[in-house]
Amino acid sequence: MPKRRVILKIELDEDEYKALEAIARSRGYELASHLIESLIRGIIKGETKLESAAGTADIEHLSRRLRRTIEDLLNPYTAKIDEINRKLSQIIEMLEAQEEREQAQERPAARAPSGERRAERYQERPAPRRKGAMERLREDGILVSSEARWINEPERFFASLERKGAKVIRLSRGEMVAVHPEFWERFTRVLSETAVRDVEEVESLLESSLGRAGVRLFRLLLREGLVFYDEDEASWRVQA
Repeated sequence: MPKRRVILKIELDEDEYKALEAIARSRGYELASHLIESLIRGIIKGETKLESAAGTADIEHLSRRLRRTIEDLLNPYTAKIDEINRKLSQIIEMLEAQEEREQAQERPAARAPSGERRAERYQERPAPRRKGAMERLREDGILVSSEARWINEPERFFASLERKGAKVIRLSRGEMVAVHPEFWERFTRVLSETAVRDVEEVESLLESSLGRAGVRLFRLLLREGLVFYDEDEASWRVQA
């Protein structure tokens, strides 16, 4: 009877994960998870020795120095990426504002109240800020066309999301799913580092990392054959 496999979950911040990836590649591992798996098995077999308590302080000191060095190297690029993202957000907001103005011009203008009455109404009922489509997608992670009955023209709406940077996947039966780019990057990374084959265990891992939206996206892609388990690489692959 085959042994039951157990998933070990480790949470790192983005800088720690990038540092771990760099160490893994320098030691000939394709994925950071492979390095961790090798270290754990080495410790269990006695091939890798754990440092004594006396060496802990030195390890922590070296770890802090390594982290500061990595942060110094990444900070200039991170600042540039943040600036690009900020400018892109401004452009998207300008385009959405222009689209809203055009839609408002197409609607018949209501008769405006006069004088003090008009000012009172503006003070009593300030216009709420309307969330853009990409902002709502960032909050939800994914949007499935068959579940969004409020969309009048799905093709046009999803094409607009795609132009704004969303990952749009066209499924069978005319169904579409839009995925926020940040959510898509996290989804594919989690899957690529998942070595277990059992679908229920994969869904449990996705739910703990990405919530129910991650599980929903995985089931949709699995149904379409756009995600599969690679026996040779012992990991999941996405072809979407």
